[in-house]
Parts: sequence; C-alpha cells; structure tokens
Amino acid sequence: MIQYTGLNCPVCGQPFQEHDDVVVCPDCGAPHHRDCYTKTGHCALQDKHGTDQDWAHQHQQKEPDPAQRTKECPRCHTQNDESALFCKSCGQSLQYYSDNVGSAPSQEDSPPNQQQGPGQPPPPGGFPFSGNPYANPSNPYDPLGGIPADEDLGGATAGDLAKLVRANSRYYLPVFARIRAFNRTRFSFVAFLFGGGWFLYRKQYLLGMIFSLATIGLNVAQILVANLVLVPLMMEANPSFGINMTVYSLRETLSQVMERGPGFAFLCWLPAIFTSALFLLRIVMGALANRLYYKHCVKTVQAIRSLPQQDAGAAELQFTKKGGVNMALAAVLFALSMVVSFFPSILLST
Repeated sequence: MIQYTGLNCPVCGQPFQEHDDVVVCPDCGAPHHRDCYTKTGHCALQDKHGTDQDWAHQHQQKEPDPAQRTKECPRCHTQNDESALFCKSCGQSLQYYSDNVGSAPSQEDSPPNQQQGPGQPPPPGGFPFSGNPYANPSNPYDPLGGIPADEDLGGATAGDLAKLVRANSRYYLPVFARIRAFNRTRFSFVAFLFGGGWFLYRKQYLLGMIFSLATIGLNVAQILVANLVLVPLMMEANPSFGINMTVYSLRETLSQVMERGPGFAFLCWLPAIFTSALFLLRIVMGALANRLYYKHCVKTVQAIRSLPQQDAGAAELQFTKKGGVNMALAAVLFALSMVVSFFPSILLST
C-alpha cells in the first residue's frame, strides 16, 4: 500500500491514504479504492489497456543510471557509492544490501551496551556493534569469511589470499579486510603465547627465527644472570640464603647486595629487566602478528601472480608450496625453545 500513497484513484480522484483499502487492476496494475472498483465493476482505465497510455506505462519507474546509484547508510544516512563496502562517514558495513540477506540492522536493533549515542565517534576499527560485518549467517564455514573472492585487499584478491592462508582463512580474511579498510588490526593471543613458533607455523621463516632467537636469548640470559651472578652475591651477603627463606629475609638480602654500590643494584634488577623485556616482546608479537602476516600474504600472492602466463599451472603449485602452515617445524622449534630455556636452570640446579 505504501507505494500508492499520494496517487489519485482514477474513479473518485481522491489521493490514497496509508491505510486505505486498495485493489489493483490485474491487467495494467492501476490502483483503485475497493469500493470504487466494486462500484464500476471494472478498471476505470480499461479503454487504455494495451496502449502506451495505460497505467503501467505511465507509472513505470525509470531505471536509475548505474553511475548514479547509491547506498544509504542505515546509521548516519550518508549516501555512498553502490559498490562501497563500508560507509565513508561512520564505517557502518553496507554488506547487508544484498538480495539474499535483507536490510541492514538499525541502531535500535543492536544490544543496549553496543548502541552508539548521538555525537559519539564510531567504534574502534570502524566496525559497528560487534563481530564480522562480512559474516554470512547462512554459511558460517565460508573459507572467505563472507568476502567476495574478487575483492581487492591491497594488491591481492580475497580468493588468492584464502588459497594461500588455507588453515582458518575465514578468520584471517576479515582481519585483512579490516586492516585494508581502516588500518587497524586485532591482537593475536596465539602469537603472544607461542611467539616465534607461531610465525614459523605460518611460514614466516625469517620473522619466526628472529623472534624465536630473541625469546630464547632473553630466557637464557635471565636464568644465567639469576643463577650465576645474583644467587652467589646473595649467598655471600647472607650465608643462610636459601634455607628457610621468607619474603622478609629475601628483601633484606637484596637490600644488603644493593648497598654495595650502583653496579650491584643493577645486577639485582637485571633478571627482572630480562623478564619484563620478554613480556614486552610477547606483547609486540601479539600486536603485530596479524599485520605482518597480512603483508607477508599479499607479498607472496603478488610474487606468485607475477609468474609468466605460460606457468599458470605452476602458480597453483606455488600456492600449495608457500601457503598453509608448517606444523612440524613449529612443533620442533617450540620444543627446542623449551629445552634451551629450561636446560640451564636444570643444569645449574644439579
């Protein structure tokens, strides 16, 4: 009924109101008040049926120019290009403008704790409310994470990146799209916990070796300084050190060592400095992991696609060779790092 509001009934000439009882002619589609149509017994415009003067021709909507088509943001009502993925003003996802998905959710449809008040900036990362704006509820296992395969994500298509990532690509593709669209990433708790082993697992061999060696070096340095330097100094200051130790006696022993001079005070703090540096390194790895992996994947895809056209078959082999994960190397290095990290402590305790 809403599309007829404001038009005039061809029988009585009165404009249709929102709640009027309206019927349409089965031949030309002309709307009538039900009472008017019943009164005449036929369409008031039947003499024009089959001509270019009938109601259907007169009210046929002109298809808009594709270059002028726009999408209205459901949040801030800004007009965006039809091909836009996100609102240029507030970052709202426009992926809901799909025939098989339906209309975009409004501000009122979101949970109360996720609603954006008037004048407030859009949420961090530009993604409104929560979750993946590309997510397709009808296919939660989509390897592309709901992103079109031909979408450019900074020099490589989503389809090529998915072929390279392979394992858990439905997580990484939306993360890559977030980096591409807003230059913001997500913290990787896996890289935070496993460090260089995660980079090796994802076939970033140079970064994996650098972070692994840095992690092992800090671990070994902390253990050696604590057992070969600090413990002997504390035993010299307090011969009963290690026997019935309490927090108070430990503090007193450290104070005695520090009182010997700035150099000794620095040695007392050195193990804590190494431990803090190790924790900071893990935070850096977690914060940069997805961004570094995104750059690695784009660079690898570009290298593969730069192969000569006659080697198109070889490109697919390169995706298999350079993509996916390397579980064996990551497991070996992780075990090796555990051995190297704890072996000095075990050796010194015997």
